Amino acid sequence: MSVSDRWHKSRPQPGEPTCSEHKKVPTADHGEGDQWQVRWRDETGTQRKQNLAKKAAATSFDAEIRSRLDRGTSLDLAAGRQLVSEYGAKYRESLAGADSTAERLDRVVAPLAELSRSRLKALILAGALAIDGRTIRDPGHRVNAGDTIELAITKSFPRP
Repeated sequence: MSVSDRWHKSRPQPGEPTCSEHKKVPTADHGEGDQWQVRWRDETGTQRKQNLAKKAAATSFDAEIRSRLDRGTSLDLAAGRQLVSEYGAKYRESLAGADSTAERLDRVVAPLAELSRSRLKALILAGALAIDGRTIRDPGHRVNAGDTIELAITKSFPRP
């Protein structure tokens, strides 16, 4: 992911003329459209980009995308917002009847509970999570379709 200036060259050749307003070497897009561009690859590997007028807005947008990708909660911006409960229901449906789709507990629960995987790991190790009534203390435990997951979060559990 990166934030780049669409209006000015990052590696100008020696002797190229500068624009009078910014004192930088202009690109062919100088003055057209939004100046700042954020580029990233979404969870499917598709390259995406978003142009923004101000550098602060682009930097903030870049940080939000990075955070969503790190947490595993990134959403398709073109599809609009999606509630975690809706995502969870779709995810559970996708697991139905497929025995080979068992995934790590921390990877499944973290985005649904909107927790970082490190925070969730601390909760699991502290005994805050149960599957089908049994306490699980292994973040790498495999979750299968039809498992009932219970997570109890209180102030007494440790922070990572």
